[in-house]
Amino acid sequence: MPYDDYHNLRFERCQHGVLLITIDRPEKLNATDERLHSELAGVWREVARDPDAEAVVVTGAGRAFSAGGDLEMVERMSGDYRRVAAMAGEAAELVLGMIDCQVPIISAINGTAVGAGLAVALMADISVIGESVRLTDGHLRLGVGRVLDEALEIAGRIAAGPRQAARWTKRTLNHWLRVAVPAFDAGVAYEMLSFLGEDVREGASALRERREPRFED
Repeated sequence: MPYDDYHNLRFERCQHGVLLITIDRPEKLNATDERLHSELAGVWREVARDPDAEAVVVTGAGRAFSAGGDLEMVERMSGDYRRVAAMAGEAAELVLGMIDCQVPIISAINGTAVGAGLAVALMADISVIGESVRLTDGHLRLGVGRVLDEALEIAGRIAAGPRQAARWTKRTLNHWLRVAVPAFDAGVAYEMLSFLGEDVREGASALRERREPRFED
């Protein structure tokens, strides 16, 4: 099975060829460590090759969709060029993988979505989220079950419809994202530069010590 080697992603086959992917690190609010980040980047290639996947729903286990980068991972990345370069490559792989995956992707956003989790949540072709939900605060008035049920219902309708029409429509709608890839590459590069400076160390220390950061010029 192509999904057997995944540790932090859980896979479930649903009706009509819908594949449910659950980010499964609830004890950390599904925060991304190195392994989860790598899995989120690479899974879309597997989905694209899956002959049984007609549509995909992605959600998070527990109270969050994904609460951003794991603080310990951020500290390990700080000043480490190889780690930062690898993370930049995976960020590009994640975004381009979702754009190029011909299978329609629906996100069921069930709480906080930050960092790579926010990318997955909003790069989906359809995002299901409660009207009052803020992606950065984790307060959810539309219950987890209702969000997921709605996403699965949408995925089921798409999966039961004309497969080729759905896939070519997705490719057409995502064409403008492919055109913007050079700007995305520049954005990732600038973001990764911050991991090589002192600010990220101070920011991580402030979070761990529950104090205001003291950034220097």
